[in-house]
Amino acid sequence: NQRIPRYDELPLSPFGGRHSWDLAECKGVGALGLITDADRLAVMARDAGGALRMLSGNEVGLLLGHFLMSHAVVSKPLVVSTIVSSAQLGAMARSLGVRHEETLTGLKWIANRAIALSSEGYSLVLGFEEALGYCVGTVVADKDGISAALVVGDLAAWCHSRGQTLLTYLEEIQRDHGLYLSQQFNATLPGAAGAQAIASLMDSLRRTALKQIGAKKVSARNDFLRRERMISDDVRPLE
Repeated sequence: NQRIPRYDELPLSPFGGRHSWDLAECKGVGALGLITDADRLAVMARDAGGALRMLSGNEVGLLLGHFLMSHAVVSKPLVVSTIVSSAQLGAMARSLGVRHEETLTGLKWIANRAIALSSEGYSLVLGFEEALGYCVGTVVADKDGISAALVVGDLAAWCHSRGQTLLTYLEEIQRDHGLYLSQQFNATLPGAAGAQAIASLMDSLRRTALKQIGAKKVSARNDFLRRERMISDDVRPLE
């Protein structure tokens, strides 16, 4: 059994080595990192004590989302996230009067949904997934670290003009729209046996609905395969 390396240990990771950390420690207020093909973006920023902190994909997505929704220049802005990403983008969008859509995992689903809704006059301002994938605007219909890095730079400059940092802006967003917590967990189930185990688990969850998780009662379930939303025993189409 071989341990699977974390994403920040991989050669293609934006911060796979110490060089970016050392450079930022010496010269910068933070750092941006792109993997080899530049489709993913990682962001580091300094906290109040001056130490660097890596932002999660959800945190970067929320920063970009709030900034772009608050400064949208289109009449019908749209933000899209996936089922594995923070639910806070949707809550924030509803508060700001912006349409939010949720798709299956993968930026292709975000792009497809944005293209479909463009016929109704909606313009994508941000699509994101927590695994450091961001689609900013409509220039690139896929995850693109370069355009996202440009907007993060613009955001950082805007924060600086207000006497803020990325982290204090994130706190402002959380105070206004609530604190959402998330943490990654990786479970590797290799080969055909692993695929069968996953299918069996999903089938079991569909046949035997969870009523409670810990001390929390389950209020609703979304089944993206069947496109159903279940609230108690009431089943309705998943919009």
